[in-house]
Amino acid sequence: MDTLGAPDLIFEGSSGEKIAVKDYLSNLGKLIVVVYKELNKEDGFLVTSFLISKLSRLEKKRLIWKK
Repeated sequence: MDTLGAPDLIFEGSSGEKIAVKDYLSNLGKLIVVVYKELNKEDGFLVTSFLISKLSRLEKKRLIWKK
């Protein structure tokens, strides 16, 4: 939930979802990724979350917000 509340980056997914990224585990070389869908300004849902070690796959997507 912290990743959704205070992400470092947000990318736009190919199906309208958003992808929030937070660097919590930099000492381990990992980033937390949370994929979510907003239904409106007050409602949405979490699709999935996972750890990655490189942003290269996400950087191909459109960046919509940066801390």
